[in-house]
Amino acid sequence: MRQTHRDGTVLLITPTGYAWTAAPGDMRSATEEERAAYDAQVCGIQWERDALYRQLRGGARS
Repeated sequence: MRQTHRDGTVLLITPTGYAWTAAPGDMRSATEEERAAYDAQVCGIQWERDALYRQLRGGARS
């Protein structure tokens, strides 16, 4: 996720919530490998979250 500020700096946020600010000149487009790794991480986080919600609702009883 990215959010651009009025001064041109960009706030970058990872799927795990880590955030940092970057200057526009310090950024580049992700490579295909980086994009695939990011997408895989997001998918894994969503799967874990969904599994936890199922468990909290009683859908994964032992």
